[in-house]
Amino acid sequence: MPSALTAWLDGFDFHRADAPLPFSRLHEPLMAAAAYLLFAIVANASVAAPWRRALATWSDASSWFIVWSVLHNAFLVVFSLAVMGGIFVDGTALARERGFYALLCPPVADEGGLMKGRALAWAYLFYLIKFYELVDTLLLAIRGKKIIPLHIYHHLVMLPTMWSCFNGELLLCLLMASFFNSLVHVIMYTFYGTTSLKMKVPLALKKAVTKVQIVQFVMGALGGSTFVVLYVRQPRLSFPYFTQGCAGEPYAIVATTCINLSFLVMFSSFFRTTYRKEK
Repeated sequence: MPSALTAWLDGFDFHRADAPLPFSRLHEPLMAAAAYLLFAIVANASVAAPWRRALATWSDASSWFIVWSVLHNAFLVVFSLAVMGGIFVDGTALARERGFYALLCPPVADEGGLMKGRALAWAYLFYLIKFYELVDTLLLAIRGKKIIPLHIYHHLVMLPTMWSCFNGELLLCLLMASFFNSLVHVIMYTFYGTTSLKMKVPLALKKAVTKVQIVQFVMGALGGSTFVVLYVRQPRLSFPYFTQGCAGEPYAIVATTCINLSFLVMFSSFFRTTYRKEK
């Protein structure tokens, strides 16, 4: 590994004040999400326009577009593998150093200093790639496809959600989401790369991609529920209504829990609706 990358990983600090990291301030992912939403709305509104049909015809016959699509998906497969490897190696080292329970429920005294070190640097790289993944929608639009609401919602909310995980000090949430979502992306972008080459993909493989995504959200719901149980200590009827048992900001916990549950519901509904039609 290059020495410059090693030094950056070792010295990573999401909250550094001297030189704020790209997209570490809330307005940045919000602006990106707003621009993305505007693009998706315009793309869907113009899907029947003659120039869009001409663009779709070009993309279907252009070898340049096929190469672009294949390289885009191949890059995301390789990147996802790198993040998985980095999270596994450095996350395991962090667990050995602190103990797994300290990752699951970091001490409140550590709050404000959790987003540092190598494992979190890999999670930050995972966060950054969310912005590049918006190219998925661009490729679909060029092909003349209508962008479905689930696709838009998924790409849209991941930007502020990942920011809230970092800013809200949700250590294990970041590590687990980065690892398992990268695993899903290895499978998903391999699938997309295959379809970019106009190869026939079995229905079972298409269903497997969505099933893996649903399993990811089920695991997120179970992990999030466990964390909430540990987080809320000594509940009471007067303010403050509980004693905080783990490090983490309440707004981030509520936001990530709601987003994960919304993904679980929407992907499950998509699976039932789509593959009932396919069958």
